[in-house]
Amino acid sequence: MALGWFQLIVIAIISLILMLEVKISKGIIHDRSVSYNQDDIKLELHNSGPVALDASITFTAKLIFLKNTVGNDSHAGRYEYVWHDNTTKKKTRLFANETCKWTKHFDSSNVSAGSYNISVEVYSTIFLFFTRRLVVQGSQKFELTEMLNGKLFGRQNDTVHRWKDVYSTLTNLTFAVNLTDSFAYHVKYNYIWLIGGTSYHTTVPSIVMVFNQSGEYTIQPSITASYNKTILHQKNQTESIERYFTQKKRIRLKFPVTAVNFSGQQTVQLGKPLTGNITCNGSSPVALTLCWNVTNSTCISTQFQSSCSFPVNHSLQATPGVYNFSAVIQNDVSRDTSNFRVNITKPPDDVNLAAILVPVVFTVGASIILLAGIVCYHSLQKVNRVETANFDFSADEEDKKHGRVFGAIKEMLLWLFWKLPAQRPVSVRREYSEIST
Repeated sequence: MALGWFQLIVIAIISLILMLEVKISKGIIHDRSVSYNQDDIKLELHNSGPVALDASITFTAKLIFLKNTVGNDSHAGRYEYVWHDNTTKKKTRLFANETCKWTKHFDSSNVSAGSYNISVEVYSTIFLFFTRRLVVQGSQKFELTEMLNGKLFGRQNDTVHRWKDVYSTLTNLTFAVNLTDSFAYHVKYNYIWLIGGTSYHTTVPSIVMVFNQSGEYTIQPSITASYNKTILHQKNQTESIERYFTQKKRIRLKFPVTAVNFSGQQTVQLGKPLTGNITCNGSSPVALTLCWNVTNSTCISTQFQSSCSFPVNHSLQATPGVYNFSAVIQNDVSRDTSNFRVNITKPPDDVNLAAILVPVVFTVGASIILLAGIVCYHSLQKVNRVETANFDFSADEEDKKHGRVFGAIKEMLLWLFWKLPAQRPVSVRREYSEIST
């Protein structure tokens, strides 16, 4: 007897149910509601707010599994997320895996700016006609604003940033506003920047500046967003809406490190210290890192100080030759590396100082004695003399000459060593070759 259509449909449904039961028993499809509790799973909620009215906001729900609740590592199931916010009684149902996102915009015709609450309930399910069970639920607050939302920030490349909102002069500095509101309408933006008392107009939410002077400045952008939207429940009627953004930021500008110079010895003997001074221009505070590549790389660093003047006193232990040393000077906004050369020379060979000093001492001493003798001799010539006659006519002229010389030397030595008084009469023998009557 042939089966009717009704019997065939019943048999097909029974077969489908049996197949699903087999898959469930093998872990292919999981009913997660069997063992869920507060210790097994956690719900994380996030939103993209605050957002301006008429802009879109995205809510995100994410399931975090703390335990292996189904006996294996797979959590590839389907969940039903029921979203609800307290601006309306309407609920929104979405199906997703462990992460579900819901994007919505709040029309300014129905909702005012303020703080609201979003809640979500998560149910486990296999198919829509199966009985669902609550897995987890949670809620959080979100903000709707009349003003535009965003953040003002500064960006400067190739510089050092030791402190927030401290930047370098003489280098491009970009200010930008990151607006976080997303509108479904065609929006026209107008950008005005007030910087240091001067207004600038741009067509994009950013501006590039170069400051030549250090000091404090105030940055204040003013952004206007204009758009037309259809009035709710009134077709073909629109209204023009403007929303604004403004924010102040105080920044500080400093001069970078420039003109690094080393004044000191360029040549030093092996084993002796290299002395000098490293100076620079730029805003304080500054710090120095000095590195040597003599035998191996050695660096010494200083603390930050108010003046850019660093004394150098460093002993170099290496073979004679030409070596480099680098000076890295940093301040709050820059870092400068300068290289210098030093020539290490071999010390002179040792010499016998005694062999040189003894002859020199004796030579100097003899010269002093001779000079003193000459001075004394001339002084004695001026002393009153008492003449005595020598009637020895047999002495020849050569003897007379030697007698006068040795007599003078004798008198000089007596005066030098025994310090004869200058007033004492000196007996001088004077020879005559003839006697006149």
